[in-house]
Amino acid sequence: MKLSTLEKILQNTLHYEDFDDYCKNGLQIEGSENIKHIVFAVSFNLPILKKAIELNADAIVVHHGFFGKDFINLRGAKKERIKLLLQNDISLFGIHLPLDAHKKYGNNAQLFSFLGAKIEKPYEVGFIGENVKKYNIDKIMDIFHKKLGVNNSFQKRKETSPSIFTPKFKHKFTYLDNGPKIPKKIAIVSGGAASWFEKAIDEGIDTYITGEIDERIPAISLETKTNYIGLGHYYSEKVGVLALQKLIKNKFQIKTTFIDIENIL
Repeated sequence: MKLSTLEKILQNTLHYEDFDDYCKNGLQIEGSENIKHIVFAVSFNLPILKKAIELNADAIVVHHGFFGKDFINLRGAKKERIKLLLQNDISLFGIHLPLDAHKKYGNNAQLFSFLGAKIEKPYEVGFIGENVKKYNIDKIMDIFHKKLGVNNSFQKRKETSPSIFTPKFKHKFTYLDNGPKIPKKIAIVSGGAASWFEKAIDEGIDTYITGEIDERIPAISLETKTNYIGLGHYYSEKVGVLALQKLIKNKFQIKTTFIDIENIL
């Protein structure tokens, strides 16, 4: 497979030009033109890069690549990672907001599909939809636990005297069940999307699913009688990369590997 072919299929599928993003989407570092093995991961970092080198990969595709659009200041850890990429002739693709918002392969569309929920309309880089299966909050988290491959080895601490603002924990997920036990209208926006919670409430949702939780969220959830589920930034944005890996593997019959270095945050 040619690098130019991979670059073109990703561009044509995810339409980078539609997004004003924090980074350059697509090919960020150019490596070998000939690709035999592609590594996929949620985030680009040194452990991922070292594993890709060990696997003799020719390209890395991630959701979180290099952020910022100016690569002139190459110092410290960034310099070392780019140095290793160039020395090993490995290409790096970073695809951020386009991989959140895609209606089929995106993180949020994939999360909706796990619940069998009906997408009604886009919301920011996610979606708002109906819980047509009528799953309750516990069932929703059980489904995500299974589908996202969450490791049970780590359990968050339990509070002996929780306040009214103390979140609950299940399967490493953080949640606030102040809304209906069986949600009707759900918004899913992966990653660090806590800031869009209140606006989603104004859109009529009763349950908000994202990656992270902020300090102010428990009060908003309590006051508006709304559910909030934080899957963890990593887990909420793992699914889009996996969907993209499946697309490329099936289309080109090329060797691919997903590197899963768990990050509970």
